[in-house]
Amino acid sequence: MGESKSGAAEPQQQRQKQRQATTPGGRGREKNGKGRRNGGATPARRGGGGGGGIGNGNGNNNGEIKSQTIVNPNPNTSLLEDYKAKKNNRDWTVNDVKGHVVEFCQDQNGSRFIQQRLELGDDNEKEIVVTEVLPEVEQLRNDVFGNYVVQKLWGFGTEKMKKDLRDTMIGEIVQLSMQMYGCRVVQKCLECVDESDLPKLLSEFQNNVLSLIHDQNGNHVIQKCIEVMSLKAKAAREENEEIKALFFSEQIDFVVGDVLDNLSTLACHPYGCRVLQRVLEFCVENQKSMALEKISQCLRTLFDDQYGNYVIQHVLQFGRVKDRDMVLEMVVKNGLLKLSRQKFASNVVEKLLKYGNAGQRISIVREMLRIVNEKTDSFVEDGEVGTSVVLLMVRDPYANYVVQTTLDVVPDSEEKIGLLKELNAHSTELKNYTFAKHIITKLDS
Repeated sequence: MGESKSGAAEPQQQRQKQRQATTPGGRGREKNGKGRRNGGATPARRGGGGGGGIGNGNGNNNGEIKSQTIVNPNPNTSLLEDYKAKKNNRDWTVNDVKGHVVEFCQDQNGSRFIQQRLELGDDNEKEIVVTEVLPEVEQLRNDVFGNYVVQKLWGFGTEKMKKDLRDTMIGEIVQLSMQMYGCRVVQKCLECVDESDLPKLLSEFQNNVLSLIHDQNGNHVIQKCIEVMSLKAKAAREENEEIKALFFSEQIDFVVGDVLDNLSTLACHPYGCRVLQRVLEFCVENQKSMALEKISQCLRTLFDDQYGNYVIQHVLQFGRVKDRDMVLEMVVKNGLLKLSRQKFASNVVEKLLKYGNAGQRISIVREMLRIVNEKTDSFVEDGEVGTSVVLLMVRDPYANYVVQTTLDVVPDSEEKIGLLKELNAHSTELKNYTFAKHIITKLDS
C-alpha cells in the first residue's frame, strides 16, 4: 500500500529539489502480487543512502585521502558548481569544502559527497561536517537531500557527535516524526542512539501515539519504536539478561496499550494496520498474546477489509497453532467458496494454506471436495446432483489462486489425490474458462 506524500505546503525551492530527486530509500509503492492484491500493508522501508553507492574513487581501501586545499580557480562560480564540474578529476575531502558543507548538503551531488566522506573519512572530516551542520540541523533534517547527511551522522558519527545530535532533537521528536524527511532522521536516531537515551526520547511519544499512527509519516516512527525496542528485548533475553530484556519491552508498553485499546479501528486503517502488524511481528510474547486475543474478537470483520485482511495474514504467519485453528474454523463456518471468491478474504485463505500445518491444509481440501448446488452454493443432500466446490473455485478470478496454492503446498494424501482426480476428470471442460486455464497448466506441468 503506497502512501501519499505530505500534504503540507512546501517552499518552491524544496519542491524543485523534489522534482530533481532520485533519492533511494523512500517509501515506494508495493507491487501488487498476482495482479489482484490491494496495496501494501507491509510497511515500505525507510531511510537509505540518499544518493548512490559509496566509493572513495582512488582505490584506497581505508578511505583515507591526503587533502589538498582547493582554491576555486573561477571566483565567479560557486565551489559547489566547481565540484560538480571537476569531481572526477581529483580526490576531494571535506577539508576542500570547509565553510560550504551546508550548501553541499542541500544539493543532490553535494549530499552524496558529504555522505561518502562521513563513511570513508577520518574523525577530522566528520568534525568539520558536524560543526557546520549542527547550527543548521533543523533545516537540514527536513531537507530532501540534507536529511540523508543527518542520518549518516547518526550512523557514522562519534559518540559525542551523536549526543550533540540527540540534544537538538529533545522536545522536537513528535513534530519531527510528522515531517516527510524528519521522520527518517527520527527512525535513524532510534536505531543508533545510546540505549540509555531511549527512555527519554520515547517518553515524548506519550499521549501522542494515536495521532502519530494516523499520520502518513509518524506511523513509520511508531513502527520503528516497536521494532527497535522489541529486538533489543529479544537480544537481551538470548543473552540471559532478563532484567534488561524486561526493561526494553516495558519502554513500549504504552505504545502497545494504545494500539490494543483501539485495535478494531486501527486494524482497518491504512497506517494502523501496519503498526499492528509490527506488534505481531516483533513484540515479546506477552504483548503479542494480548494482541492476538483482541484480534480474535473482531476476526470476521477483518476478513473482508482491504487493510484488516493483512492483519489476519500476520496472525497466520506469526501467531500460534490455536490462532490458525481459529481462522480455519472461521473459513469453514463462513464457507470456503464464499471467502475464496472475495478479493481480500482470498488472501487470508491462501496464507492459511501457506502457514497452516498438514492437518489444517487437508481440512481445506476436504471443503473443496464437498458438493454444492451451483446456483445457490448451498451443500446438497445425499443423492442430489451438484458440483464440487473446487470446480467452482477454479473458474473464479480470485478463488482460482487459492486452488493453485493448494496444489503447491498440500502434502501428498488421500485428500490431495481426490482433488487431483476431480480436476483431471473435468480438465476438458475447464479449458473453456479463462481462470481455470491456470490450473490446467499446473496440472500438465
